[in-house]
Amino acid sequence: MKHVKGNTELYLALRSGALGAWERQQLEAHLAGCQSCRHYVEKLDRIFDEVDLSIFPELELPAWSPGRATSPIPGPNQSRTTWRWTVGLVVQRLALAILLVAAIVLGTFLGRWVAQPVNKYQRNDLLTRYQQIFEPGDISEALAVVLENKPTVAP
Repeated sequence: MKHVKGNTELYLALRSGALGAWERQQLEAHLAGCQSCRHYVEKLDRIFDEVDLSIFPELELPAWSPGRATSPIPGPNQSRTTWRWTVGLVVQRLALAILLVAAIVLGTFLGRWVAQPVNKYQRNDLLTRYQQIFEPGDISEALAVVLENKPTVAP
């Protein structure tokens, strides 16, 4: 059993009757064997017996406030179940990482497709294309006319 000396929470639980039957028996057995704890409890009993609690106003809880907390706040020695919220964080971060990698891969492939150089036309290809668009008729005939009309050198 824990020592009562210095443990005001245990003393207040004993004084208010909040301890269960088994805990109360254990504490009384400890007080019978531990002189320092027994003197501590007797000293606090004398202090609380001398205090007139009627001078303090009786407080009422507001209507919206629950009478008692449903779950106690975990103390420093109690284990906390943190795995529940850490699993959620891991799943969120994993999904974010997957989306980020997918965006990078998609951006890389789309960027390569868009950035492909346009085929460079040769001078002859451009002339041929120009003639097809602006000069109706057979290209071979137009080229033959150009080639037949050689400039003559004046004597």
